[in-house]
Amino acid sequence: MRPLVSKAHQRTDRQRAKRLPPTQVSQMYVNLFLTVLLSSNRYKTRLTKVMQMTETEAAWLAGILEGEGCFDWNRSAEGKRWPRIRIAMCDEDVIHRVKEVTGGRTAVSCEKRTLKPNWRPSYRFQIAHREKVREVLVAIRPWMGERRAETIDEMLAVLDSA
Repeated sequence: MRPLVSKAHQRTDRQRAKRLPPTQVSQMYVNLFLTVLLSSNRYKTRLTKVMQMTETEAAWLAGILEGEGCFDWNRSAEGKRWPRIRIAMCDEDVIHRVKEVTGGRTAVSCEKRTLKPNWRPSYRFQIAHREKVREVLVAIRPWMGERRAETIDEMLAVLDSA
């Protein structure tokens, strides 16, 4: 498979990075990373959907995630961790709307809870792709309460350091 960025281009980026403050370096690499991702058809629809989220959609999503969402950490067998966003509820239409707003490609799962016979099925959706999680967190951060905002800040710090 052919590399997306040439070795000469990588060298000039590293040389440029040595002369810039750390915040500009990280922004430079984020911009390069997004350029490469957006040039790839595989990720184009996944990332641009979140970046095109309207303010109203972001506020709506923040409200849903504030009440029904979960911001937690996914762990690998090697002990590495990365943030993910999960939501579960009985309203299938709301879960599908969350999927539309975030541009998700992950399937919505349905679980029939059998502990009590009158319980309705529960529908679940999660976002675990690092860049997608970052985009959603940045979009909803202004509308979140204190406790969730602290969790979001911690997750963004981990994503920025990775």
